[in-house]
Amino acid sequence: MSTMGVFMEAPGLREELLSAAVKLFVKDGIENVKTRQLTDFMGISRSHIYHYFSDWQQLCLEACSQHLEKEVDTFIQTAENKDPLTKLLIFTDYYLPGHNDSSWYLYRAVNYLGIHNPAYDELSRKVAGLWLSEMQKILIEGVSLGVFHAADCARTSRQLMAILNGYSDVLITNFEQGVTKTIDEDLKHFLNEFIVKAN
Repeated sequence: MSTMGVFMEAPGLREELLSAAVKLFVKDGIENVKTRQLTDFMGISRSHIYHYFSDWQQLCLEACSQHLEKEVDTFIQTAENKDPLTKLLIFTDYYLPGHNDSSWYLYRAVNYLGIHNPAYDELSRKVAGLWLSEMQKILIEGVSLGVFHAADCARTSRQLMAILNGYSDVLITNFEQGVTKTIDEDLKHFLNEFIVKAN
């Protein structure tokens, strides 16, 4: 807390606030979580929040941004030094929602808030751009190595992301074994027919 009116820094508290906020956002929805809920969850006073963040929206945006961008970084690390086809398969596995997928619940919430809030819209576009950029890099590498069909990689990346986003909308509300199996087969068929060169 404070000594003689001076706020004492708590090591790691800022990151703990962001992490706790994400947990509450996933559980209750970003728009339903208020400062009181977060402070009660962490057992701290409101002054801690406004010491580290200028306002509640800054905390919300930073928490969402950090969590969603970390997903992209995790993919990059996992796919590093893999061949283009393996990278592409890892990409689809990371990008599509899993059972009770916190990142996709959060991403959908950010998209929804972005309809009326420019700050959330900017974040949504930023995260989408990061994934699109990684997809394009994979396709460019695959074409250069002769394992993917030569194509307009930028356009093909957008098309693939549109397909993945469509399937993601299905999975986020209907995560059943039969549905996931069908989607997995659909994607493999598409990749083999239109992306990967036949041996």
